[in-house]
Amino acid sequence: MRCIAKHQTVLLAVVLMAAAGPVACGGSGGAADEARTASGGPPQPRARVDTDGLRGVGRIAVVAADETGRQDVHVLDGAGHLRNVTRDSAMEADVAWSPDGRRLVFSSDRNGTLDLYIADADGGAVRRLTDLPAAETNAAWSPDGTRLAFGLEGGNEEQFAIYVLPADGGRATKLFQRAGCYAGNPDWSPDGERLTFDVDCAGGGEIDVYAMAADGSAVRRLTRAAGDDGGAKWSPDGRRIAFHSDRGPAVYSMAPDGGRVRRLSSRLTFEDAGAAWSADGRAILMASGSGSDLYRLDLGRRKPRSVVRGLDISAVSVARVPTR
Repeated sequence: MRCIAKHQTVLLAVVLMAAAGPVACGGSGGAADEARTASGGPPQPRARVDTDGLRGVGRIAVVAADETGRQDVHVLDGAGHLRNVTRDSAMEADVAWSPDGRRLVFSSDRNGTLDLYIADADGGAVRRLTDLPAAETNAAWSPDGTRLAFGLEGGNEEQFAIYVLPADGGRATKLFQRAGCYAGNPDWSPDGERLTFDVDCAGGGEIDVYAMAADGSAVRRLTRAAGDDGGAKWSPDGRRIAFHSDRGPAVYSMAPDGGRVRRLSSRLTFEDAGAAWSADGRAILMASGSGSDLYRLDLGRRKPRSVVRGLDISAVSVARVPTR
């Protein structure tokens, strides 16, 4: 996802995971029935889930809205079970799993501006991590679970930066900022030594993928095509980086040095939405913009498969732990 102030409105989060006491959506295989509303609770998003299409993917987090526009964190497992885990009036966004699949980090405006919060996977034990006079978005866990990289958006277009802070809270350290440039959407390499992130110094329409060392040094531009290249996500084995591009709108992958670019999808892309590799590295889960279904793109097959229908999905995250 790109920085919300420049490119999109605040998103809410829906999480695909196993959870206790979920709302039943239907059968154990194939396409599940539509989700039903929990008794006495707010309306649940109405979704149809292709449970076969989610097999082997891992635990998934998506950003979406329910039928009333309410923005909350929900949980949905591969059997088609849906549950709201925040149930507040705030807007939650940019959810990401901890490496062990036990915690979530997300942005919320429950205290006026978008700050980072951490919670257990069922929505319990919510704790505020940041309290800055700016918006903190798109947090990403380091592979060892000790740090969070995130984008900070200040009061105007010239105040964008990439920061890192301890996952349990503490002082945030600036890693990257360039005057007049948008910077956001960080993602860690699996070995924790590098970060990729989006940079746009042209004022819109010229986003490129950059990489740097985890301490902010050795900044390098990886893409140089005309138009937008962004949303970079490392494969679990660290050998490929998936990204969206409008060089011929599609999903592409490249080597960590920016070379060996390959087109992965026919036309569908995840610009303004998000993508995540499956836990086994054999597929990419993605949403293709506001109002989209969730798609599965198996490597070697250019035609994605719709696996969750009927949700206003705008982003996705997959925990790299086995599905329970």
